[in-house]
This record gives sequence, C-alpha cells and structure tokens, in this order.
Amino acid sequence: MRILITGATGFIGTSLIGRFLRERDVHDVLCCVRDIENARLKLGIHRNIKYCSLSNSETIKDFNPEIVVHLAAFNTSKEGLAEIHSLVESNIEYGLMLLNILTGCDKFKIFINTGSFSQFCNGGDAYLYSASKSAFETFLKYYSKRYGWKYINVVPYTVYGGEKTVKRLIDYIIESLDSSRPIAMSKGEQELDFIHVEDVASFYISAIRNYDLIESGQTFHIGTGISTSIREVSYLIEDITGKKCNINWGGINYRDNDIMYAIAPKQEIRDSIWNPKFNLREGLTEYLLHD
Repeated sequence: MRILITGATGFIGTSLIGRFLRERDVHDVLCCVRDIENARLKLGIHRNIKYCSLSNSETIKDFNPEIVVHLAAFNTSKEGLAEIHSLVESNIEYGLMLLNILTGCDKFKIFINTGSFSQFCNGGDAYLYSASKSAFETFLKYYSKRYGWKYINVVPYTVYGGEKTVKRLIDYIIESLDSSRPIAMSKGEQELDFIHVEDVASFYISAIRNYDLIESGQTFHIGTGISTSIREVSYLIEDITGKKCNINWGGINYRDNDIMYAIAPKQEIRDSIWNPKFNLREGLTEYLLHD
C-alpha cells in the first residue's frame, strides 16, 4: 500500500514511522516534509520510505498514494498577527494545496485528517488554533464530496511519551523533579485524558488496515476515556520516581477560555478496531525509563 504522510518528523509522525518500520505490514511511504535533509537525518534512510516537499507535486502524483495521513500542523496559544499567518499557512493553506494535488492521483482512496480535542471544548473551538483546524475540515468535506474520496478525522487527546520534538506538559512536571527552583504552573485542576503516543500511532495503523470498513466523515476521539488532573499526574510521577516535584502551583494564571475538562468519549466503532495499550502509570513508567 502507498501511504503519504505529512508531519512525519513531528511528535506523532516519528512514532508512526517507527511503527511502520517495526510492523510486518509492508508499505511504501512518502513523507511530505518542509526540510528533506532534516527528515532523512531524523527518520533515517530506508528502502520503503521516501521524502519530498509539497512543492514536488509531480513526485506526489507519480507516487500516487492510496492513503494520506495528515499530521502536519502549527500549534500555538498566541493569537497575534504573526501567529495568524502561520496558522492559516500551516493548518489551512498547506492541507488545501495537498488536496488540490491529490485530484491528480487516480489511486487515492482516503484522507486521514488529524484534528484537535480543543475543537470540541468550551462550546467548540476553544482557541484560534482549533478554529483553523475546523476551517480546514470545511475544505476537506468539499473535496471529499467533489471527488468521491473518503475522509475521517482523528482527534488525539493529551498525548505524551515518545521523542521530545517539543516540550509538553508532562515534560515540565518531570523537569521539576531535578529543579532547584520551583517551576511555575497553573493550579493544575484541569481534568485531561492522557494518551501515550504509541497508542495514538497504533490507531493510525488500525485505521489504515481497516479503511475500507470505515464510513467517510467519521470523527474518532483517541484517548483512554479516563479523567486525570494535572496535579494527579504529578503525584503519580512522584510515586513512580520516589522524588518530589518542585512546582509552584498557581504561579501561572489559567489562560482565557482555558480548557478545564477534556476526556475522549466512548465510541463503539473506534473500540472495534482499536483500544489503548498503556494505562497512565504504565505509560509514564515507560516514558521515564526511555528518558
């Protein structure tokens, strides 16, 4: 099977590529990246994995992907003019240009899009970032209807583990274990659904394997369905490591419209093709050992 992946050098992308290399399934993978040399250095050179940029439209058409996994995105909590430009360019324009190129690929079957749980919190689109993700879905629906393609939306919840492509919430908590100065954080009352990145990658593998059984337009919420506060995560890390977190709880105010509760709902169709492997203690233990 021929699979095109955007965002292959990102957090979820690196785990997904790792799964492709370990799984018995043999796929030809084309990674559509902004920096080809950096991608080769980061992901390695493999017989069945190739690299290109979005400007190489003929390379994409010649590859003629059957499946696209769209992971590339720009995420920020800021909403200034510079951030607006990056949000539109990365989260809307980039994907729209890819959709246009795919109209020249006669073997293309399904577009696996990646959304954000913030699209479904605080009445919908809690941040400008999530609004940009929702805007792209409008274009995706248009192309799906116009050209008869399937598409689904994958919505990962609070992802942790794997390679540290960027510092995430749990990384700040872990960093506080060895910090001589208290690390300022919010009060830590947010109830979130923590899902290991390997479990997220596993869902994408399952979606690829079962794409013909999936109805177009579905949204799959990828999480454990279990609520854990940020403070509870810190207590669990303390219990696993035997160390004390040095955190100034309440040292940072909550953001405007901050998401205080985000838990993946139960979905029978999702659960029929995938279930998470790690509970939070197991996932954190694996991550701490990996670190």
